[in-house]
Amino acid sequence: MTTLARKLRVADYFALAFGTMVGAGWLVLMDDWLGRSGPLGAILGFALGGVLLLPIGYVYGQWVQRLPDAAGEAAYVAQVFPPVVSYFTGWMMLLAYFIVCPWEAVGIRSNCIALPGSPCSCRDSCWALA
Repeated sequence: MTTLARKLRVADYFALAFGTMVGAGWLVLMDDWLGRSGPLGAILGFALGGVLLLPIGYVYGQWVQRLPDAAGEAAYVAQVFPPVVSYFTGWMMLLAYFIVCPWEAVGIRSNCIALPGSPCSCRDSCWALA
């Protein structure tokens, strides 16, 4: 059985940052953003979101240096709180990740309708996909 490397490479940091910033939000809200503010407004919104996430990324980077554990937030919580709090933190993180999947499906469905000539140009067939 292989063991985890206990370190993050530059590509890993990029994947975490990209997934956090872009996430499901762009799927659900992109057409609304472009309709209300145009491309420049959307670019400024993403830039502002990226700047606001810099302190969070810094804190996570410090945590990884201090506690290189693959358990993520549950491991960090276990350093400060009783084990039961860490246990529930892990479960809440898992449930939160499961909640993202339906939102991704709804976002793909809503943007798929807007594409001309797409296989889901009919509203009824898109609900079958999502």
